[in-house]
Amino acid sequence: MAVAATGFFDGVHLGHRAVIETLLKTAHERDEQSLVITFWPHPRVVLGKDPRDLRLLTSLEEKRSKLLALGVDRVEVIPFTREFAALTAREYLEMLRRDYDVDAIVLGYDNRFGSDGLSTEQIAALANEMDVLVQIVSQCTAALPRGEDSPQQNCATLGTIRGGTVTEGNGGGGGGDGVGGGGTTIKIII
Repeated sequence: MAVAATGFFDGVHLGHRAVIETLLKTAHERDEQSLVITFWPHPRVVLGKDPRDLRLLTSLEEKRSKLLALGVDRVEVIPFTREFAALTAREYLEMLRRDYDVDAIVLGYDNRFGSDGLSTEQIAALANEMDVLVQIVSQCTAALPRGEDSPQQNCATLGTIRGGTVTEGNGGGGGGDGVGGGGTTIKIII
């Protein structure tokens, strides 16, 4: 059996790492394999949603290497096609159970999948109906060290993507290393 996290995971940033940490912990507690299911190419390329504006942070091999380096047992890549994009969330969960022996799934707080675009809460309810355990990971926060010019620049150094949106800050901005306090705490929507 396997515990899975599913998504594109470009850059394997802090939000992704929080999902992966929960994946590893859940898999360990259940004595199951940790599995990341990702896609290639990016859905925007296949679905034609501004593919020229798409700038990936990692290649497929870099992404796979980063995920395995975090301790994930297995990374599977599903070809993202129009047919795959047409799967409903239920059909996708059924595929995960059937093809990958998934009995638990870790979702980010804003995870969506399936052609029906179900929210995290809707996916969780559906998965529970199907006897699939669900773990939901909350939003990622990071602290900015003193002297950083931009949250995006700093978050890149912390392992966060440039495309994250800073939605809140405490305005602290004082000294510190961003780990134990004294920096500015921000919330990053990933």
